[in-house]
Amino acid sequence: QATGRAQALVTDLGTAELARSGGREALLFRENTLATKAIDEYMKLVAQDYLQATLGQVVQRLCASSEDCEVDPSKCPAPELPQHQTRLRNSCEEVFQNIIHSYNWFPAELGTVFSGWREACKARGSEALGPRLVCASLFLRLLCPAILAPSLFGLAPEHPAPGPARALTLIAKVIQNLANSAPFGEKEAYMGFMNSFLEDHGPAMQHFLDQVAMVDVDAAPSG
Repeated sequence: QATGRAQALVTDLGTAELARSGGREALLFRENTLATKAIDEYMKLVAQDYLQATLGQVVQRLCASSEDCEVDPSKCPAPELPQHQTRLRNSCEEVFQNIIHSYNWFPAELGTVFSGWREACKARGSEALGPRLVCASLFLRLLCPAILAPSLFGLAPEHPAPGPARALTLIAKVIQNLANSAPFGEKEAYMGFMNSFLEDHGPAMQHFLDQVAMVDVDAAPSG
């Protein structure tokens, strides 16, 4: 991997993805195109240590846990629901705090790419799309998939058992909605109790998304 060339290519691919989506936020990185697959591989390559440092410990603990986090009333006895909700909220809090405090060891290569994307959005007169492009790639294509399927990202030796897998699925769902600034609606009414969590942590999430893309592109090493 010639870092500088790979960085430049991935920056261009993200800009092309922006053009392909016609600036429609809902389409950003939603499809498996050649561009999104290349960006996925680049992120996995440069972010392996970052993922391990940020999510490794908490994911391994959750994979080994026998505590039930099921909050769907159709799958959980009513008397146990409040306790399960508290468990899920606490686990989401732990994962979220790990993520927003990970700025200090965030991969410089990714920061440079994200900064380039934001500059490209600004040049197109779509400045508001910059953070959404960063969010879609970082959370939709890297962090949430790593929570959802830790064995595919080197965070667990094998796919988790059904109980922990369900907990990780729910946590990934919450973190993704938080990144998207999207409260839970009628379709997932059983997750509605987490909307206060989304509201409380929205500003910190937006600050984190700003932080990871605030690289001085001109001063960054080209490798």
